[in-house]
Amino acid sequence: MKLCIRYTLLLSFVMLIAVTKTAFAQTQVPPTKKADDLFRFKNYNDALTEYTTLFKANPADDYLSFQIALCYLNMNEDRSIAVSFLEPLAAKPKAKPAVFFYLGKALMYANKFKDAMANFQQAKEAGVIDGVDNATFEREIRCCENAINFAAKPIKVKFENLGSNINTQFADYSPYISSNESFLIFNSSNDKDGIKRANGAYTSDVYISEVFEGEWQKAKNLGEVVNTKGKDEEIVGVSSDGNTLLFNFEVGDEGAGDLFIGPKYENEIMKPIRLSNAINSLNFENSAVISPDGKMLYYSSNKAGGYGGFDLYRSIVLPDGNWSEGMNLGSDINTQFDDDFPNMSMDGTSIYFSSKGHNSMGGFDIFKINMDTLGKWSKPENLGYPLNDAYDNMSLCMSGKGRYGYVAAIRPEGFGDKDIYRVTFGNVQEELTVLKGMISSVDKTKALEDPAIIVTNAETGYEVGEYAPTKLNRYCIILPPGKYKITASAKNHDDFSEYIDILGKSSFINSIDKDIILKTK
Repeated sequence: MKLCIRYTLLLSFVMLIAVTKTAFAQTQVPPTKKADDLFRFKNYNDALTEYTTLFKANPADDYLSFQIALCYLNMNEDRSIAVSFLEPLAAKPKAKPAVFFYLGKALMYANKFKDAMANFQQAKEAGVIDGVDNATFEREIRCCENAINFAAKPIKVKFENLGSNINTQFADYSPYISSNESFLIFNSSNDKDGIKRANGAYTSDVYISEVFEGEWQKAKNLGEVVNTKGKDEEIVGVSSDGNTLLFNFEVGDEGAGDLFIGPKYENEIMKPIRLSNAINSLNFENSAVISPDGKMLYYSSNKAGGYGGFDLYRSIVLPDGNWSEGMNLGSDINTQFDDDFPNMSMDGTSIYFSSKGHNSMGGFDIFKINMDTLGKWSKPENLGYPLNDAYDNMSLCMSGKGRYGYVAAIRPEGFGDKDIYRVTFGNVQEELTVLKGMISSVDKTKALEDPAIIVTNAETGYEVGEYAPTKLNRYCIILPPGKYKITASAKNHDDFSEYIDILGKSSFINSIDKDIILKTK
């Protein structure tokens, strides 16, 4: 069973089938049987292909329009496409209540939260929908209200797709880094290494990429030390120093997931071992993170005794070196809904986790809690829009200084399904490199007149600034990571130009010494 990806499915299987059967009378059972069977097995991608082919020949078929919309709402693609199939159905005189409900969901993915809320309200007033109770209506409306508030005050973030060295047209998700961003380890469900299941998804493997000269290199499959054919293996946590890896492996005939731990020595990853029964249960232990000092483990489980769905737990190292039984983090953090995917800040004072509860915008949102001097956790804080939106937002892993975070997201510029992004938080000071040195003439007998240095962004052509050296012809320029063109000039001298890379991630250095010598004309 897919452990993390399973959360991306919006609607339950039973609910979908019930709604579809009651919402429309299907008059063309034989032509749609193949598509319906695929839909029943939750193979929404292939079902969409079949429904779309039929729809092209029967564009007035309401059942096909509705089924196509439901497929989009359950796929890791642009789910707002469902709006164009549901709006014509909602405009009909005797539109079914289910149409308004799912149109509300689709409008949330289009960031039209007020319109979505109106449709949820209309669906609630229109009549009974199989599988949707009054509490569900109230929750969807409340999520819209939360979304409206967050979207009105967006946080300053920038998303950078990590490119084809990392991302594929398939699901790439759950990224984890070391404190200095020297390596990236993540999960991918693709047709190269995975086995296709009945639901159309491929089994997941764990991949790793390392930084060379500030850039992520082509990701590599971790191989048999971690991955096996036909089963799901997932990385679910990394210690701040990058030396301890936490995995979730599919075990047993039921596909239940247990937590495993494995050390990483430089470039070698050792065979992971299963954590004890103090942590793992007969239920699902889905994700985990270990504190920087190695003495505490925070993990998620849906075992009995929690507040509902998945809850967050803490286990500590006992004097004999074993892990203690997990202690639930309590009702201030855990809700009646799923609370999952804990990640710690690199200093161990904050936890980032995902929750369908609290003041979520819909699905999972990313929250943050801080530990005070007495060891008590603060009230969860929603990190805001657009880091969070109506999609499932999970597993934020932060860099050492908190300037950058890594997430998986569904965005227009993606390669397909979920892609991995590096998120820059604009309210955190970026790392800067000092470029310094002397500027002088090749003719030591001549003094420079009106020396100047111009720095241009080599990728955009934008002029970063013009700098005048000191009277002693020393210069000092402070630059963030990027590619630059340095142009130096002075009277009676030829211009000097050179390209320079200011590297980031684990390739970052504080200062670069570079002397510039100008040739006389």
